[in-house]
Amino acid sequence: MAKIELSPWDRYSIAGMSGTGKTSFATVLAAVLSTGFNERQRVVWVQTKDDPRDMARLTKWGYRRIDIREVGHHSDPKQWMYLRQPRPGDLPVNEQVQRLARWALKRKSVFLVLDEYAHGVYSVQNAGPDLKNLHKTGRGVRAGIAGLTQELAFVPRQLFSQANHKILFRLDYYPDIKIARELHRTYDPDRMDKYGFWHRWSEGFGLAGQWHYYRSTQDWLDRLGLDHLLRSEDPSEVDTAAASR
Repeated sequence: MAKIELSPWDRYSIAGMSGTGKTSFATVLAAVLSTGFNERQRVVWVQTKDDPRDMARLTKWGYRRIDIREVGHHSDPKQWMYLRQPRPGDLPVNEQVQRLARWALKRKSVFLVLDEYAHGVYSVQNAGPDLKNLHKTGRGVRAGIAGLTQELAFVPRQLFSQANHKILFRLDYYPDIKIARELHRTYDPDRMDKYGFWHRWSEGFGLAGQWHYYRSTQDWLDRLGLDHLLRSEDPSEVDTAAASR
Protein backbone atom coordinates (compact mmCIF):
# COMPACT_ATOMS: atom_id res chain seq x y z
CA MET A 1 0.00 0.00 0.00
CA ALA A 2 1.43 3.40 -0.99
CA LYS A 3 2.07 5.84 1.83
CA ILE A 4 -0.80 8.37 2.02
CA GLU A 5 -0.29 11.33 4.31
CA LEU A 6 -3.07 13.07 6.23
CA SER A 7 -2.98 16.44 7.92
CA PRO A 8 -5.53 18.44 9.95
CA TRP A 9 -4.69 21.40 7.69
CA ASP A 10 -5.65 19.60 4.47
CA ARG A 11 -8.88 19.93 2.46
CA TYR A 12 -11.08 16.82 2.32
CA SER A 13 -14.05 16.76 -0.07
CA ILE A 14 -16.40 13.83 0.49
CA ALA A 15 -19.35 12.92 -1.76
CA GLY A 16 -21.92 10.15 -1.45
CA MET A 17 -25.64 9.59 -1.34
CA SER A 18 -27.47 9.33 1.97
CA GLY A 19 -26.78 6.14 3.89
CA THR A 20 -23.46 5.23 2.28
CA GLY A 21 -21.31 6.12 5.28
CA LYS A 22 -19.76 9.48 4.49
CA THR A 23 -20.77 11.08 7.82
CA SER A 24 -19.42 8.09 9.75
CA PHE A 25 -16.20 8.30 7.73
CA ALA A 26 -15.88 12.01 8.50
CA THR A 27 -16.41 11.30 12.21
CA VAL A 28 -13.56 8.78 12.20
CA LEU A 29 -11.38 11.05 10.03
CA ALA A 30 -11.81 13.93 12.48
CA ALA A 31 -10.95 11.62 15.37
CA VAL A 32 -7.78 10.46 13.59
CA LEU A 33 -6.73 14.04 12.87
CA SER A 34 -7.39 15.19 16.43
CA THR A 35 -5.44 12.33 18.06
CA GLY A 36 -2.56 11.76 15.66
CA PHE A 37 -0.86 15.17 15.75
CA ASN A 38 0.97 17.01 18.50
CA GLU A 39 -0.26 20.47 17.54
CA ARG A 40 -3.37 21.68 19.35
CA GLN A 41 -6.29 22.00 17.02
CA ARG A 42 -9.98 22.44 17.58
CA VAL A 43 -12.51 20.37 15.64
CA VAL A 44 -15.69 22.31 14.89
CA TRP A 45 -18.45 20.27 13.27
CA VAL A 46 -21.17 22.20 11.44
CA GLN A 47 -24.40 20.20 11.15
CA THR A 48 -27.03 21.59 8.76
CA LYS A 49 -29.29 18.52 8.64
CA ASP A 50 -31.62 17.83 11.54
CA ASP A 51 -30.66 14.15 11.85
CA PRO A 52 -30.78 12.89 15.46
CA ARG A 53 -28.54 9.92 14.59
CA ASP A 54 -25.73 12.24 13.52
CA MET A 55 -26.16 14.37 16.62
CA ALA A 56 -26.10 11.29 18.88
CA ARG A 57 -22.92 10.09 17.17
CA LEU A 58 -21.19 13.43 17.74
CA THR A 59 -22.15 13.39 21.42
CA LYS A 60 -20.82 9.83 21.71
CA TRP A 61 -17.51 10.90 20.23
CA GLY A 62 -17.13 13.62 22.85
CA TYR A 63 -18.36 16.70 21.00
CA ARG A 64 -19.97 19.52 22.97
CA ARG A 65 -22.91 21.27 21.35
CA ILE A 66 -22.59 25.06 21.08
CA ASP A 67 -24.43 27.91 19.44
CA ILE A 68 -22.67 29.73 16.61
CA ARG A 69 -22.45 32.79 18.87
CA GLU A 70 -20.34 30.73 21.30
CA VAL A 71 -17.68 29.66 18.81
CA GLY A 72 -14.29 30.77 20.00
CA HIS A 73 -15.47 31.34 23.57
CA HIS A 74 -14.90 27.79 24.84
CA SER A 75 -11.72 25.75 25.04
CA ASP A 76 -13.36 22.40 24.28
CA PRO A 77 -11.29 20.66 21.57
CA LYS A 78 -14.43 19.18 19.99
CA GLN A 79 -17.48 21.31 19.33
CA TRP A 80 -20.51 20.98 17.10
CA MET A 81 -23.35 23.24 16.15
CA TYR A 82 -26.62 22.84 14.28
CA LEU A 83 -27.34 25.65 11.85
CA ARG A 84 -31.10 25.67 11.34
CA GLN A 85 -33.04 27.71 8.83
CA PRO A 86 -32.95 31.30 10.08
CA ARG A 87 -35.57 32.94 12.21
CA PRO A 88 -36.38 36.62 11.64
CA GLY A 89 -33.21 38.63 12.10
CA ASP A 90 -30.84 35.63 11.77
CA LEU A 91 -28.27 35.26 9.03
CA PRO A 92 -29.06 32.68 6.30
CA VAL A 93 -27.29 29.33 6.78
CA ASN A 94 -24.82 29.95 3.95
CA GLU A 95 -23.85 33.30 5.48
CA GLN A 96 -23.32 31.62 8.86
CA VAL A 97 -21.05 29.05 7.17
CA GLN A 98 -19.07 31.87 5.52
CA ARG A 99 -18.71 33.51 8.91
CA LEU A 100 -17.34 30.27 10.41
CA ALA A 101 -14.88 29.86 7.55
CA ARG A 102 -13.67 33.41 8.14
CA TRP A 103 -13.33 32.71 11.87
CA ALA A 104 -11.33 29.51 11.21
CA LEU A 105 -8.83 31.43 9.07
CA LYS A 106 -8.45 34.08 11.75
CA ARG A 107 -8.37 31.76 14.75
CA LYS A 108 -6.03 29.14 13.15
CA SER A 109 -5.44 25.58 14.43
CA VAL A 110 -9.01 24.66 13.48
CA PHE A 111 -10.39 21.69 11.57
CA LEU A 112 -13.86 22.58 10.28
CA VAL A 113 -16.28 19.85 9.23
CA LEU A 114 -19.17 21.05 7.06
CA ASP A 115 -21.81 18.33 6.86
CA GLU A 116 -23.33 19.58 3.61
CA TYR A 117 -21.38 21.73 1.22
CA ALA A 118 -24.53 22.65 -0.73
CA HIS A 119 -26.03 24.43 2.30
CA GLY A 120 -22.96 26.60 2.80
CA VAL A 121 -22.35 27.92 -0.72
CA TYR A 122 -23.93 30.86 -2.50
CA SER A 123 -24.73 28.96 -5.70
CA VAL A 124 -23.59 26.11 -7.93
CA GLN A 125 -21.03 28.49 -9.43
CA ASN A 126 -20.09 30.46 -6.30
CA ALA A 127 -18.71 28.88 -3.13
CA GLY A 128 -18.75 32.23 -1.33
CA PRO A 129 -15.68 34.35 -0.57
CA ASP A 130 -14.77 32.94 2.85
CA LEU A 131 -15.35 29.26 2.10
CA LYS A 132 -13.36 29.69 -1.11
CA ASN A 133 -10.58 31.44 0.78
CA LEU A 134 -10.45 28.68 3.39
CA HIS A 135 -9.84 26.14 0.62
CA LYS A 136 -7.19 28.26 -1.04
CA THR A 137 -5.21 29.58 1.93
CA GLY A 138 -6.23 27.51 4.96
CA ARG A 139 -3.17 25.27 5.04
CA GLY A 140 -0.85 28.26 5.43
CA VAL A 141 -2.59 29.29 8.65
CA ARG A 142 -3.29 25.76 9.96
CA ALA A 143 -7.00 25.76 9.13
CA GLY A 144 -8.31 22.57 7.55
CA ILE A 145 -11.74 21.57 6.28
CA ALA A 146 -13.74 18.47 5.45
CA GLY A 147 -16.79 19.16 3.28
CA LEU A 148 -19.48 16.54 2.77
CA THR A 149 -22.22 16.44 0.16
CA GLN A 150 -24.87 14.14 -1.22
CA GLU A 151 -25.55 16.63 -4.00
CA LEU A 152 -22.32 16.76 -6.00
CA ALA A 153 -24.03 18.42 -8.97
CA PHE A 154 -25.07 21.36 -6.77
CA VAL A 155 -21.62 22.09 -5.35
CA PRO A 156 -19.12 24.45 -7.04
CA ARG A 157 -16.47 22.37 -8.83
CA GLN A 158 -13.68 24.38 -7.22
CA LEU A 159 -14.39 22.82 -3.81
CA PHE A 160 -13.43 19.42 -5.19
CA SER A 161 -10.71 20.62 -7.56
CA GLN A 162 -8.95 22.45 -4.70
CA ALA A 163 -9.28 19.55 -2.26
CA ASN A 164 -6.09 17.55 -1.88
CA HIS A 165 -8.10 14.59 -0.55
CA LYS A 166 -11.05 13.49 -2.68
CA ILE A 167 -13.39 10.78 -1.35
CA LEU A 168 -16.18 9.27 -3.44
CA PHE A 169 -18.84 7.03 -1.92
CA ARG A 170 -21.71 5.57 -3.96
CA LEU A 171 -23.93 8.00 -5.86
CA ASP A 172 -27.21 7.23 -7.64
CA TYR A 173 -28.14 10.54 -9.34
CA TYR A 174 -26.78 10.56 -12.90
CA PRO A 175 -25.53 14.20 -12.90
CA ASP A 176 -23.61 13.39 -9.67
CA ILE A 177 -22.18 10.20 -11.19
CA LYS A 178 -21.14 12.10 -14.31
CA ILE A 179 -19.15 14.59 -12.22
CA ALA A 180 -17.63 11.75 -10.18
CA ARG A 181 -16.43 10.18 -13.43
CA GLU A 182 -14.81 13.46 -14.41
CA LEU A 183 -12.80 13.16 -11.19
CA HIS A 184 -12.22 9.40 -11.48
CA ARG A 185 -12.90 8.00 -14.96
CA THR A 186 -13.44 4.37 -13.86
CA TYR A 187 -15.86 5.28 -11.05
CA ASP A 188 -18.76 2.80 -11.14
CA PRO A 189 -21.19 2.87 -8.18
CA ASP A 190 -22.74 -0.44 -9.24
CA ARG A 191 -19.45 -2.23 -8.55
CA MET A 192 -18.88 -0.72 -5.11
CA ASP A 193 -19.58 -2.24 -1.70
CA LYS A 194 -22.48 -0.79 0.27
CA TYR A 195 -20.13 1.31 2.43
CA GLY A 196 -17.14 1.33 0.11
CA PHE A 197 -15.43 4.43 -1.28
CA TRP A 198 -12.59 5.72 -3.44
CA HIS A 199 -9.91 7.99 -2.00
CA ARG A 200 -7.25 10.01 -3.82
CA TRP A 201 -4.51 12.11 -2.26
CA SER A 202 -3.77 14.46 -5.14
CA GLU A 203 -0.38 15.58 -3.81
CA GLY A 204 1.09 12.10 -3.65
CA PHE A 205 3.67 10.74 -6.06
CA GLY A 206 3.36 7.48 -7.95
CA LEU A 207 0.99 5.01 -6.33
CA ALA A 208 0.35 7.41 -3.42
CA GLY A 209 -1.27 9.89 -5.79
CA GLN A 210 -3.60 7.38 -7.45
CA TRP A 211 -7.17 6.46 -6.61
CA HIS A 212 -7.47 3.66 -4.04
CA TYR A 213 -10.62 1.72 -3.21
CA TYR A 214 -11.63 0.73 0.34
CA ARG A 215 -14.47 -1.63 1.26
CA SER A 216 -15.34 0.35 4.41
CA THR A 217 -13.97 2.93 6.82
CA GLN A 218 -12.46 0.10 8.88
CA ASP A 219 -10.67 -1.16 5.76
CA TRP A 220 -9.31 2.37 5.19
CA LEU A 221 -8.04 2.57 8.78
CA ASP A 222 -6.39 -0.85 8.58
CA ARG A 223 -4.72 -0.36 5.22
CA LEU A 224 -3.39 3.10 6.09
CA GLY A 225 -2.17 1.84 9.47
CA LEU A 226 -4.28 4.34 11.40
CA ASP A 227 -6.34 2.12 13.67
CA HIS A 228 -3.87 2.48 16.56
CA LEU A 229 -4.58 6.23 16.75
CA LEU A 230 -8.13 5.59 17.93
CA ARG A 231 -7.52 2.86 20.47
CA SER A 232 -7.71 5.39 23.30
CA GLU A 233 -10.96 6.80 21.92
CA ASP A 234 -13.60 4.99 23.93
CA PRO A 235 -16.53 4.91 21.44
CA SER A 236 -16.21 1.18 20.63
CA GLU A 237 -12.51 1.82 19.95
CA VAL A 238 -13.22 3.16 16.47
CA ASP A 239 -16.98 2.81 16.83
CA THR A 240 -17.30 -0.38 14.82
CA ALA A 241 -20.77 0.56 13.66
CA ALA A 242 -19.55 3.92 12.35
CA ALA A 243 -16.45 2.43 10.79
CA SER A 244 -18.42 -0.11 8.79
CA ARG A 245 -21.20 2.20 7.67
